Amino acid sequence: MGCNPHFNFHSKCEKLKIIDLSFANDLLLFTRGDNGSVDLALKVMKDFSSSTGLEVNLGKCKVFCGNVDPRVKQEILEASEFEEGVLPFKYLGIPISSKRISHVNCLGLIDRIVQRIRYWSSRLMNFAGRTQLIQSVIFVMSNF
Repeated sequence: MGCNPHFNFHSKCEKLKIIDLSFANDLLLFTRGDNGSVDLALKVMKDFSSSTGLEVNLGKCKVFCGNVDPRVKQEILEASEFEEGVLPFKYLGIPISSKRISHVNCLGLIDRIVQRIRYWSSRLMNFAGRTQLIQSVIFVMSNF
């Protein structure tokens, strides 16, 4: 799909050539908000479904659009048969938005990190051990 000259990457994903994010049985697909790119993504999904027997659960699928012409958005919704989702939303606890996220959007994640740090710091661990643990947890959570 990304090698197809008719496919246009999402503007925020073009530099790194990111088309998707996946975790377990979840999949996020990113395209520019044009009919051609979305049609190509849907075709790849249909081909994958045909070859594996796995099918998309339409009840769990959503289309998220940011700054897309309303007519084009309606055409995309009809072609995909997915419901329209509302931005921002959370994926694996991380807020996803078409705009730059603020610290307010991340407060839930920050609270979870602080709770874990408090729990671990109350245990019998010296300062160096706690510092190393905190650094590794923050690193792993940011990568996750």
